[in-house]
Amino acid sequence: MTQDTFVRAYGALDRFDGRSEPFTWIYRICVNLSLNALRSRKTRRSSSPEDPRVEALLVDERPASGSPQRTSADKQLGRALLEGIDDLSDTLRTTLVLVCIDGLSHAEAGEVLGCPEGTVAWRVHEARRKLRGMLSARGFDDDDLEGKA
Repeated sequence: MTQDTFVRAYGALDRFDGRSEPFTWIYRICVNLSLNALRSRKTRRSSSPEDPRVEALLVDERPASGSPQRTSADKQLGRALLEGIDDLSDTLRTTLVLVCIDGLSHAEAGEVLGCPEGTVAWRVHEARRKLRGMLSARGFDDDDLEGKA
């Protein structure tokens, strides 16, 4: 995806009009290519126990508990959270990833997505609300979600 992004950006360099920062312009190309790739998939990818996203999701600042039960519970929560993220609309999922995973500010995400800062804040709030509801329906409580959603 990264290579495709830079190839597309290079090919469209003469059309870059300078109304936005180059970072924002390239980032938007990457977002568009990523969304197109997701839409073009014929079969929906499901989170499996071997899904590398589960391990990446569980890497955080907490010290390792060493408890097999806790590790198993964390992996179950990770799989459920990834399935919930996969089920979000493209708009909510993209906004959540830009802000919560990529670390962009609401203003930066708004520039990339072409929408106001307030819209970004609402989308992040709505995505988190939907994820919490889905996880709650699966039996996870607020203690399980601490630092995850």
